[in-house]
Amino acid sequence: MESSGDGFPDKTESTQQAQVISRGIVYGNTARYFGFHREDGHTHEWKLYVRPYIDGQDLSSFIRKVVFVLDPYYAKKEVTEPPYEVQHTGWGEFDLEIKIVFRIRAMRTLTLNHYLRLVEYINHDTGDFIYTNSVRSEHYDEIIFSRPPEKLRLALEVSQDRNDRAMQSRQLGVQSNASEGDGEVRRKLRDDEHTLKRALSLQSIRSARQKVRREIELLKHVICRRQDEILRLTNRIQTHENGA
Repeated sequence: MESSGDGFPDKTESTQQAQVISRGIVYGNTARYFGFHREDGHTHEWKLYVRPYIDGQDLSSFIRKVVFVLDPYYAKKEVTEPPYEVQHTGWGEFDLEIKIVFRIRAMRTLTLNHYLRLVEYINHDTGDFIYTNSVRSEHYDEIIFSRPPEKLRLALEVSQDRNDRAMQSRQLGVQSNASEGDGEVRRKLRDDEHTLKRALSLQSIRSARQKVRREIELLKHVICRRQDEILRLTNRIQTHENGA
């Protein structure tokens, strides 16, 4: 998949055979350390979520609900509209599931596995860790729609157009204020270190996925060619044997 001129990956691929639309999502958790143990033993407040890869993109155009399966530690939670998130307090880490149910009933429910993380690990092999004020643990994934129904395709495109216009408006507003020498805007223009690292990390994951897809397609092409060669050789051998 090629990238558009604005630095973001193209969201739509079209071929003569089919149309493929992809939407990136980010899922995971953040955690905030209280700095002490409460009477109930809880040490952290944490938030579990599913968010669009590009801020402002409307996931509800194709997601009917998100189910956070936290059993047996917490009750299962279904969220039917953005923001798709759940918040609790606790003291321990555990494995959980996030199920994404789509508006297209023919699409299977997508199950995402996540390990709720509350601390920073110094050594994963030994399990040594330290408490920090905040922790973020998240992953990137892509939802692929191959030949989506017309209604869904239009909804995805309208959502994308709306998001693009909003981004352009924000950029124009920032440029206008910056040209007036607004010091506050200039401070906001400085890249936040964590946000930059997160964006680079997610983009790296996306690039790796795209590379793997290209390699898979290349291998499929090579396999098809080899199968054709085998078929031709087999036919030649059979023809030779029949002639003999």
